[in-house]
Amino acid sequence: MPLDWALQENGDFECRILAASHYTPAVLNMKEVAGYATSDVFVRLPTKPHLWRM
Repeated sequence: MPLDWALQENGDFECRILAASHYTPAVLNMKEVAGYATSDVFVRLPTKPHLWRM
């Protein structure tokens, strides 16, 4: 399942699930590419940049 991390204007990231030859999300809600934008926002922790919070 291919994922894409869309950078938001405020520096957060939104998880997006992209369609592939072996997998297509049941719901497609993106116009620029076939995929599903989850609206789940991830923020990198400032004191531990290798960790994220939702």
